[in-house]
Amino acid sequence: MNKVIFIYKLIFLFLTFNIITQNVYASNYKSVQIEHKNLTSIKNAIPIAEPLSKGCNRPYKIKGKKYVPDISDNPYKNIGMASWYGPKFHGRKTSNGEIYDMYAMTAAHKTLPIPCYVKVTNINNNKHIIVRINDRGPFYKDRIIDLSYTAAYKLDLIEKGVGKVLIEKINTKNCNLQQNNKSIKNNLYFLQIGAFKMKENAINCKMQLETKLKNLSSKNINVENSDQCFRVKIGPYNDKEIAISDMNNIKNQLGISTHILKE
Repeated sequence: MNKVIFIYKLIFLFLTFNIITQNVYASNYKSVQIEHKNLTSIKNAIPIAEPLSKGCNRPYKIKGKKYVPDISDNPYKNIGMASWYGPKFHGRKTSNGEIYDMYAMTAAHKTLPIPCYVKVTNINNNKHIIVRINDRGPFYKDRIIDLSYTAAYKLDLIEKGVGKVLIEKINTKNCNLQQNNKSIKNNLYFLQIGAFKMKENAINCKMQLETKLKNLSSKNINVENSDQCFRVKIGPYNDKEIAISDMNNIKNQLGISTHILKE
């Protein structure tokens, strides 16, 4: 009799744990959906020629399997399953040392160069986006890319969690030249250094940048509160080429990878 009671208790605990876990997940998912209604206004990543990040473009092993990043300019096209990663990783470091921002147009790939830019098309609805690869993963056999929350939202992948996509690598060699030949008016550019959960960390980052950075075209380093995080941004810039110059300057001085935002 005692044995039967013990088994029933175990079953009760197991069911209770599952219910709690599901409720927590549903609560987190629901809060993201409710609190961020302007995701459609977030623009695609802007492809530009960038230097490769150090360290994360070398061969590496995960769970005993070796991966060799292809840092060539060769075209890349692949069809497979995509998923997304969000709140659990928001504010953590990516493979190239940047701060993961689930609301930015970024993604993780096992072997593409970091950074690089890819066009991702949802094969089921033909929706497509452009994201910047700044992280490694996903390390599952059935997935070829992990998208940021916003990127997945734009492709209608949030609810299902996964979806079949076409990935096409963008050649950035001529991107800067093409932008120069276009008459772009009223565009402002910013350099995003990072996104932090705590305002204090963002302010500390701003103060360190003001102390250490030299010879930047823009002296404006700001902390902006948006989408439940504090972003450290430099700018605005009217000229994209000047923003790129400062981006490379920051990389050379501090080893920090930044990315350009257009507003």
